[in-house]
Amino acid sequence: MKVQRIDNSTAKIQIRVKNDIPEYTLRSYKIQYYTIDNTLMEIALPVLKPGDTYATELKHVNSGFAFKIIRPNGFYVTKY
Repeated sequence: MKVQRIDNSTAKIQIRVKNDIPEYTLRSYKIQYYTIDNTLMEIALPVLKPGDTYATELKHVNSGFAFKIIRPNGFYVTKY
């Protein structure tokens, strides 16, 4: 995962699905973050196969640039 700060309220993130054992396709995952005004935002990830990369921008992201990647069951995989 790569995180790049564009300006004080925008971050560009890049997620790469691992391509080793155990490998699996990600379905129904999402990115979740709070904006500057404390509004919860969610970005649905497309279906990602092992080795795939996905990039997006988090607009109006909180000052800590904090976000989570959430599994379909609601638990988080990782947080930044």
